[in-house]
Parts: sequence; C-alpha cells; structure tokens
Amino acid sequence: MSEVTSIVEYESTYTITELDTIETLLEITDVKIFFVEGYIDLSNMTSDITITIYEDIKIHETGEYKTLNEQVITYDMVRDKPLLRFTSKLAKYGYRIQIIQSGGSPISIPYYFAKFEVG
Repeated sequence: MSEVTSIVEYESTYTITELDTIETLLEITDVKIFFVEGYIDLSNMTSDITITIYEDIKIHETGEYKTLNEQVITYDMVRDKPLLRFTSKLAKYGYRIQIIQSGGSPISIPYYFAKFEVG
C-alpha cells in the first residue's frame, strides 16, 4: 500500500487579467503519482459576474489536458457559501484549474490546494 511521502501546499490569490478569456488559476505538473484537493474563494463576486471553472487532468506525459469537470457559477450560487471545494483527484502528469470571468470588473480569487505525493 502506498503512503503519502510529502505534501506541497499552493496558497495564493489570482487576479483576473481579462474578461471572457480562459485563464489558468493553478497548474500542478509532476511525473509522480499524487492526489490534489483544495478550495477557491469566490467572496469577491458581485451580482453581475458569472465564473466558469474547468478542472482538467493530464493522464499521459505527452498528452493534452482533458476537462474532468466544468461548472458555471453565478453570484446567487455563492452569495451565502462562497467557498468551492475540489475533492481529491488522482493525477500523475498534470492537474489544472482554469477560469473565465464574464461580466463585472476583474476580481481577485484566493485559493488553497494541497498536493499529496505518494510512493
């Protein structure tokens, strides 16, 4: 049975640079097996903003990312509970969160993710 050999934390704030354009909030690459999970905080959303989030995985070293989950988030969905949780995913070659903001003024999005390397 594999055990966690190390934990790497990713904690920062990403600021949208351009509306209606896909941007990479977080990308984790490796050639070792890892699990990743975390949160993003959409507290800075206003009622005129929609956020589309893509959770992508790369399963081949030379392959491309494939979208695992896609969510369209409106202000009403996060007004009272602005934290979005990304549950544990198994990855080896890459994990990525991309976002598109439509409407409003560009916002800042705090996030925290942890990568659990196993071996």
